[in-house]
Amino acid sequence: TENRQLICQDILDDAWSWRERFMHCKCFIAGDFNVELNSCDSTASIVNMFLNSHALTCCDKSIIRKPTYVNESLNHESVIDYMFTSHADCFTDFKVLDPDINFSDHLPIAANCLFDIKSNASSTSKCEMLDNEDVIQLRWDHADIVSYYNYTGINLQPVMADINCLIND
Repeated sequence: TENRQLICQDILDDAWSWRERFMHCKCFIAGDFNVELNSCDSTASIVNMFLNSHALTCCDKSIIRKPTYVNESLNHESVIDYMFTSHADCFTDFKVLDPDINFSDHLPIAANCLFDIKSNASSTSKCEMLDNEDVIQLRWDHADIVSYYNYTGINLQPVMADINCLIND
């Protein structure tokens, strides 16, 4: 993509602007970074500098990383999906999953996290206080989640009925 490094830097800066608003909260960033961070690619350098300057560590501690992108028709695979955190001590496990049914050329990644609710009580209240600030853009954490769950539950009932019929058949 033209201007790939500029786009990448802009996305990382935007992500960090949210992090700065909630510095007292634990940070977790995950997704398809579309670059192998162990490569000499200029985009990999930008992402690695971002991670180092913001003290974010990769949740995958294994030396030999399992590919997260696999395209069998092109005979290509790479590690481009990652999870990073500001609190590595909270993560007990990281896995690249290989489900029987997967309609994507990316393999899902998963991590187990442990959080001590009692020790997080003070930071949680700080996070809740910030939720009362004016929001300039729409955010899912400010949405009416109860209505969302009720609405999706009602609209997914026919799908559930079809699945139950298939199982019974």
